[in-house]
Amino acid sequence: VPEVFSNILRSNNMQLASFSESSSKD
Repeated sequence: VPEVFSNILRSNNMQLASFSESSSKD
């Protein structure tokens, strides 16, 4: 797996985690 692809997945996972946390707080 290319490093760039890994970085994209990692940032996407972080965004999903932040989104889930925000939704839970509501």
